[in-house]
Amino acid sequence: MTAQNALFTHDLTGKRVLVLVPHADDEVNAAGGILPAFAAMGADCYICYSTNGDFCFRAQTRIREAVAAAALLGTKPERVIFLGYGDTLNHTGHPHLYDADVPAAAPSGHTETYGAAGYMDYATQRRGHPSPYTRAAFRADVAAVVEEIRADIIICVDYDKHADHRMLSVIFDAVMGKLLTADAGYRPLVLKCLAYATAYEGVPDFYAPNIRATRRPIVGELTDYPSDMLSLSYYVWEERIRFPVFEYETTGGRFLRGDVRCRALKQHRSQGAALHAEGILNGDAVYFQHRTDNLAYTASLSASSGDPAPAADGRYYDIADIDEEDAPFGECLWAPADGDDARSIAFTFPTETELRLMRIYGNIGTYGRITALRISCDGVCIGTHALPPRGRALTLTLDAPRRVREVCLTVVHAEGTHWGIAECAFFSSLWQTGVLLPFIKIESGGDFLYDYGRRLHRRNLSCMRIAMGLRRRLLLTGRWMTGGHSLLTEDGVLYLGAGDTEIRVRATLKDHPEIFDTVTIRRKSWGSFLWLMLCQQIERHFLRFIWRKKRNISTCGGSISKIFRKSRSCTNLMDFCSRWI
Repeated sequence: MTAQNALFTHDLTGKRVLVLVPHADDEVNAAGGILPAFAAMGADCYICYSTNGDFCFRAQTRIREAVAAAALLGTKPERVIFLGYGDTLNHTGHPHLYDADVPAAAPSGHTETYGAAGYMDYATQRRGHPSPYTRAAFRADVAAVVEEIRADIIICVDYDKHADHRMLSVIFDAVMGKLLTADAGYRPLVLKCLAYATAYEGVPDFYAPNIRATRRPIVGELTDYPSDMLSLSYYVWEERIRFPVFEYETTGGRFLRGDVRCRALKQHRSQGAALHAEGILNGDAVYFQHRTDNLAYTASLSASSGDPAPAADGRYYDIADIDEEDAPFGECLWAPADGDDARSIAFTFPTETELRLMRIYGNIGTYGRITALRISCDGVCIGTHALPPRGRALTLTLDAPRRVREVCLTVVHAEGTHWGIAECAFFSSLWQTGVLLPFIKIESGGDFLYDYGRRLHRRNLSCMRIAMGLRRRLLLTGRWMTGGHSLLTEDGVLYLGAGDTEIRVRATLKDHPEIFDTVTIRRKSWGSFLWLMLCQQIERHFLRFIWRKKRNISTCGGSISKIFRKSRSCTNLMDFCSRWI
C-alpha cells in the first residue's frame, strides 16, 4: 500500500536503529508504533534488553518471547541483544545493581550475566566471559553496545517508576554524554520515552470510533504515577515529538487483533502484556528528543571553582534512591565553592562557532535556585535571566546567528542551598538535522487523523491543524487540498459537501511538496457507528477473557518457579505453562 505520509517514504537503507529497554515487552511500549516503520523503510533494527526478565520466570521463557515479539516489529533474531542482567523490582530486599560496587545477587540468585534459549549474554559473546552484577560493568556493557552498533537513531526508555528503567535511562545518558564528547563525528537522533506513563499504564481508550492520541499523564487521574515527572527537568509536553503510527497508517483498522503492536504484545504470554494493549496502542508515538548536536560537547570547560564537567555530561539529574517510587533526585551539578566571588563557568569552543540557540538547566531539587544568571558571549553580556524551577530549561533564541568563541555564565544571585547548573546546551541551529527529514501530520482535537469516520448529519470538521515533526515552527506553511463539493478553509475548517461521503484531504509544506500527509474523511451513518462499537466490545471482552486465561496459567507456573527455582521439574512445568494456548 502507498504510504499516506511522507515520513514513510524515507529511504533508511544502510541506517541503523537501536532500541534500548530493560525488559522483554518494553520494546512494544517504547517503540512498537514506530519500529515497524523504520524496518519497512530499510533500516537495520536492533533491540537490546538489559535484563533477562528472570524475576518470576525463567530467562529462557522471557528470551523466547522477546525474540518472537521483536520479529513482528521488524527486528531479526540475530539483531536481538541480551545484556543478561537480573530483573529486579523496587524494594525486593536485594541490593539493586545501580548501587552495587561489588557483585550483587539478583532476586533470581545470579551474580553475573547469563543467557538462555540459544542466546548468549552480550559480555560472554563478545569477551568470552560474563560480566559481574555491578554498576560499573552494566555501564561498560551499555557503552559497548552503543559504540559497536553506532546507530543513526537511538530509542531508550526514560525515567519510569521501575528501578530497572531508571537505571538504564540514567546510565545511558551518562554513556551518551561521554561518547559525544569523545567523538565529534557521531551525532545520532536520540529519543527518550516513558514506557509506563504513556504506554503500559496509559489511558485504555483504544476502543473509540477513531484512534486517540497519547494522553498526557496526570497524577491521580490518568496514571498511578507517584510523581509528575513531566513537570520536571527537560520534559516539555508541548515540545514532544509525535510520530504517526505506521501500522495504523497502512491498515486503518479499529480492532486490536489486526494491529502488529497487539500481536507483538501477545507474544509476551508470561507477562499478560496484551491485557494492557488498550492503553499502549495510540494514534501517535511520543518521544522527547535529546539533541546530540550540543556544541558544549566540543568545548573546553573552566570554572572559577568547582568541577565544571557535570554542566556538559549529558545528564540532567541523577537518582539518590532508585527503589523509592517517588524517588529523591541526586544532583549532577556544577556549583561554585563557598566564598567564590566570581561564581562563573566558561565554555571555550575550538574555533569561532555560530550560535543560535541556548538552553540552560538548573538543579531539579526544590532546595535552591539561581535567580540571576548573566550570560556573556566573548565578553559581551547578552542578558541576565533567572533559571526556571525544578530543572526546567532557560531557553534563549538569538534573533540572528552570532559567531562566538566563548560563552561565560556568571551566577549573580541565588536563593536557598545546593543550587547549580545541571546541563548547558548550545546549538548553531534551531533544530537538529539528521537521518529523518521533517514531516507533518493532520490532526483534529489533538488526535492524529488517518481514516477518519464522521457522522452523516455533521456538515463540518473544525480545528484541523498540521502537527510538525522535528521542526514545529513551520506549522503555518501548510497547503490544503480536497476534491468534490467539500471546502477546506485556511483556518482549518472542513465543510462537507452534501453529496460527499468520502473526502481526501492532503497537506503539503509550502515549496516542499515532498513533505505531505493525506487523510480520508468518511461520512457514516449512526447505525454504522453503533455496529462498530458493538463489534469492538465483543472483541474486547472475548480477547480479555482469552488473555486472562493465558496470564493465569503463566503466572501459576512463574509462582511455582519462584518458590522452587532450582527444581528442574518445576522450571519445565513453568515453561510448559507459558507456551499453553
